[in-house]
Amino acid sequence: SPARKNSSYKMNKQGQKGYFLSAITSFLIAVSVSTGDEWIDGMRGVDLPPIISDVATKHIHLAPGTPSHSTMTVTFSTSETCTPLVLLYSVDHPIMDKPRVIFGDDTRQYTSNNLLRDGSIADAYTSDWIHHVRVQGLEPASLYHYYCTCASYAFEEDHDGVSDMRHLLPASIHITEQEGLMKHKLNGGSFRTAPEPVAKGVVNNESIDFAVCGDVGQTADSRSTYQNIAKQHDDGNGFAAILHAGDLSYADGEQSRWDTWLELVDGIFSRRIPLLTSPGNHEIETDGITKDIFVPYQTRFAMPEIRPFEMEPAVLTNSTTPSVFVDGRYDWGNSFYATTYGPACILFMNSYTASYVGSNQYQWVESKLQSIDRRATPWVFVVVHCPMYNTFAFHQNEAQ
Repeated sequence: SPARKNSSYKMNKQGQKGYFLSAITSFLIAVSVSTGDEWIDGMRGVDLPPIISDVATKHIHLAPGTPSHSTMTVTFSTSETCTPLVLLYSVDHPIMDKPRVIFGDDTRQYTSNNLLRDGSIADAYTSDWIHHVRVQGLEPASLYHYYCTCASYAFEEDHDGVSDMRHLLPASIHITEQEGLMKHKLNGGSFRTAPEPVAKGVVNNESIDFAVCGDVGQTADSRSTYQNIAKQHDDGNGFAAILHAGDLSYADGEQSRWDTWLELVDGIFSRRIPLLTSPGNHEIETDGITKDIFVPYQTRFAMPEIRPFEMEPAVLTNSTTPSVFVDGRYDWGNSFYATTYGPACILFMNSYTASYVGSNQYQWVESKLQSIDRRATPWVFVVVHCPMYNTFAFHQNEAQ
């Protein structure tokens, strides 16, 4: 796992055990069965699932990886640390009744003392354990069912304080999808991967549908908006993804509101429609003590990043969601990135980090636009929270 520069963004000792345990269990299962699978970026897809634990999973959502036609990130939370895994069933390419098992190696947790809207500092909040499981080696334009759970392994520390596997519980080699649902009460959903990209220079005449929204929040109107998107998806549009232009939960420093927002979208669309996001000012959430910024947003989501995020605190900012913001720095990670979906190349930019000539964001956007093949991807979208031209009465002539 790449080093993180954010001081509020650390794994505690239990989380480190989880990483170590995940690596060991992946190795043990890999050598205990004979499969034709290949190693894929440190994760192992095998057809021998372990016994499933009874740790409850929640806040499930999806984001395409890189490349989008063969990778999907499944994110979910648990109230206790565990070794996360995803059971994957292919609908379009079934192989008997056995799932592929993908262990996660990216578990995050954060603690914050955010500034509130009245300028006071919130009580310390520690998030659940947030697991981002990257599922790779998928077939393009294919439907998959997935279930989020944790491995039920017993382990203990040896005399040197190093976590060691002591008891590998028996594995269930014939767990069908129906058994997983009925017996283990698994939480999950389904997703369809992006179309396979065409060769460079080939004209791409495919059609693809996206839903676009922003500034949604978690009111009765928010619920109605998300329900309408889900209904259109189910009625035949089959959105490839939702492109969200920022201001997602309006937590504004009250971190429990991230939990209620995730519960809202989990119950409507997020288990079956991938979500791609651009940060808005309500994602800044300045920490009242460390002055770190964008910590909840960076921790809770895993967009198809270009490289690990870099952050510099906003030392002069005394607001959790400033409308005008020229302090601190938040680059890479979930801040700005791009993805290709069939005939569309989509760039996500951040209005609240440097974009002047020579900045990381400026150089990346310039390079990315120059590299796009407009025959293979004739559609280019840019998603950014602040419009570059604005006729709205508010926010006129602001720095953003």
